[in-house]
Amino acid sequence: MKYFSLIFLFVSFFDGRAQYYGNNAFTSLTSLLPAKSTGTGHALIAVKTSDLSNAIVNPALLEQADNGKILTSTVMHPGGVNQGILAYAFKLKQVAIAPIIAYSAFGEFTERDEAGNELGEFSALDYSLGLAISKEINPYMSIGIKSNFLGSYIENYYAFGMSSSFGAYFTNKAKLLSASLLARNIGVKFKDYTNTSNDLLPLNVQAAVSYKLKHAPFRFSLLLNELNRWNNMYIDPNLQPEIDVLTGDTIPVDKPNFIEKIGHHVVVQVELLASKRFHIRGAFDYHRRSELMVDLRPGMAGFSLGFGLLLKKFEFNYGFTVYSKAASFHNFSLSTSFKNPKKSNEIKLLN
Repeated sequence: MKYFSLIFLFVSFFDGRAQYYGNNAFTSLTSLLPAKSTGTGHALIAVKTSDLSNAIVNPALLEQADNGKILTSTVMHPGGVNQGILAYAFKLKQVAIAPIIAYSAFGEFTERDEAGNELGEFSALDYSLGLAISKEINPYMSIGIKSNFLGSYIENYYAFGMSSSFGAYFTNKAKLLSASLLARNIGVKFKDYTNTSNDLLPLNVQAAVSYKLKHAPFRFSLLLNELNRWNNMYIDPNLQPEIDVLTGDTIPVDKPNFIEKIGHHVVVQVELLASKRFHIRGAFDYHRRSELMVDLRPGMAGFSLGFGLLLKKFEFNYGFTVYSKAASFHNFSLSTSFKNPKKSNEIKLLN
């Protein structure tokens, strides 16, 4: 229990200070995910996989069996924004360690003065240099921590900081049922863009449970997102009661009920483990659909799809997430192992 006490001590300290997305710095931390995570809407934080995908997000999923594995991931956003991740794992005595490098390049922008005259171009970049460490407490429980040095620049403005994530993972004897608790992006800034800005890191406390059917090739996961922020919905503060033109009655502003508020924290994830070499993934995020869909053309907003293909020495994963009719992005990951990759990947793929 002492590990949980430490986690919740940090969470309780920062919880009241990281409440709204509009006040967050280093927001790319929320979207820097490998392809497996993209294909399931968010990371499968309660599932150990054949590569480092889920361990990058939840350090408790990193294990000594990952020794020698390497993963690279590229995200293609609309508007020319590019993100990338590079991670490598090794073991040291009783712990597993993984250095992680990540970046978000936002492209080139035209600089103009107050009158609209073009002055030139400038760029923007976020980056992080991290280290994940995990320790197995017993065959059914492991804990992990990941710390990142954060950097960001926009034109001549710079910001630096440090973030940490704490995770715990549990599984049963048959390893069909697993669960995790994760506190992400707890940290501080050493230097802000300006002397007056006071943005905070995007703290996110998550919990998840996953169950692999014993006699069928399906695994279902339920992710509880943003547990540190109960009211995570956007409600227009300018909304006012309306008057029904026929009856003259006052129509109050629609307020979300308890069930809808819960729905904004739940992500449903499913995997079809078709074979040792091929997986299909999907997810539905009600919060993402409700907040970002275009009302007249909702389309597939909030849905995510993906697949994984195990080749002879490499594992390829693809993820696709729809934010709205106007915005979606693609994610590609490639991983391998320097320690007999074929054997280790085929054994772990169905776990």
